[in-house]
Amino acid sequence: MSKIRVVFKNISWLAVAQMINSICAFFWTIVIANYLGVTKYGIISFSTSFIGIAILLIDLGITTYVTREVARNRKRLDEYINLTLPLKLILSFAVFFLGLFFLIVSGCGKTTIVVTLIYMVEMILMTFTQLINGIFQAYEELKYQSIGALINCGLLIGGILITILSDWGIYGIALSYVVGYSGFFGFMAWRYVKQFGWPSPKINCSKSLLIIKKSLPFGITTLFNTIYFGINTVMLSGMKGDYEAGIYKAVFNILLVFTTLFSVYQLVLFPVVSNFFVNQKGLIQKSYEKSVKYLMAVILPICAGIFFYAKQILMLIYNQSYGEAILPLKISIWTVIVLFLNGATILVLNAINMERRVTMIYLLGAVVNVLINLLLVPGYSYNGSAVATLTSCSFIFLILLTQISKTEFQPGIHLLMDVVKIAIATMGMFLVLCVLHPSLWVGIFVGVLVYGALFIGLRLVDETDCTLLKLLIHKEKEEQ
Repeated sequence: MSKIRVVFKNISWLAVAQMINSICAFFWTIVIANYLGVTKYGIISFSTSFIGIAILLIDLGITTYVTREVARNRKRLDEYINLTLPLKLILSFAVFFLGLFFLIVSGCGKTTIVVTLIYMVEMILMTFTQLINGIFQAYEELKYQSIGALINCGLLIGGILITILSDWGIYGIALSYVVGYSGFFGFMAWRYVKQFGWPSPKINCSKSLLIIKKSLPFGITTLFNTIYFGINTVMLSGMKGDYEAGIYKAVFNILLVFTTLFSVYQLVLFPVVSNFFVNQKGLIQKSYEKSVKYLMAVILPICAGIFFYAKQILMLIYNQSYGEAILPLKISIWTVIVLFLNGATILVLNAINMERRVTMIYLLGAVVNVLINLLLVPGYSYNGSAVATLTSCSFIFLILLTQISKTEFQPGIHLLMDVVKIAIATMGMFLVLCVLHPSLWVGIFVGVLVYGALFIGLRLVDETDCTLLKLLIHKEKEEQ
């Protein structure tokens, strides 16, 4: 089976799982937000944002580093897994008690502390699950991760429904997440043992410190990337209150549907491009150019449609108490486009051993984000946070583009022409919607037709795209 067919097989597995998860997330977001109300939902927002940052202190980029190295040399699997398991266990206990200390010292309420600690149990399960997922990604076998994600989804929905029917409140909601990830971890651990055998964990201080040293650039980059959304919610909660944090979280949940789908691309392509860097460097540039083209072709018209129908979408998902989220949604939706571009570029830079450069870029971006939040949140609340996120992401994109342009994998001018054509097709779709102003569901149908016609008319499907499509449709000789 060719590399292309393996890639798209993995994308198909993950895409189906993520689509189901996204639909379910759409469901439980509505249910939880309306069940708890804005203030208690703000507490959930704070807790999830808190563990989103805390989990990085457990992982420290170890999962990404191990995935890349095992993808390059699978013979080193046992060495890495045996060293990282006890390392992650030690880090998990340290971060848990450090988090408890921080919550007490910062004066958080009892409910906030208990809910956050429950989520931190999920966090520990999550970090070990991610490590196992990384191994299967390196082996380009992502169907097990997809199945595990669906198990998590089913258990979580069941827990949420039981919580609401039994009226267990905010604690029941938090525990539902722990139950869901317990199922995910249990399944992935079982699959690992079945395929690779029982690991033999061992503590080796010198080798463990070396792994941490090499992993840190990935971990720090992820930390600063998390700051885009996580720190905004935490700052809003601290500077304005739980209500404002709940409004911003409502917007973030909509964006999360698309950024989660983007993670499919990253999970599948990162080990592939890492392997290309060792064996087939010539394919890296083409992979990057096609990735950017396909990502922009999908996400740009979607973001334009959400901007146009922001009010209708919010009222479809939430109740009237979330009406103030319209403007921050209109601002934040454009951040998704920049995040996609940043993610595609970072994937290549990390795969070609430029992770330290990426870390420094994200450090600058995080500083910009925090400073703009400090400047705008006091006067503009969640609207200011939305502007801060978009500005910092755009700042990082410009620097990343400069960096990849200095390498041998810099994109060609034809990619810019393709992106311009995609923008023209999107603007044409948007103008038609402005003139006709159809309802949401009719607008989706009209938008797809108009955008599709313009996409074909502008000749955005080239010979390479057709070849790739044929490879996916027809079986190759070796499979016949």
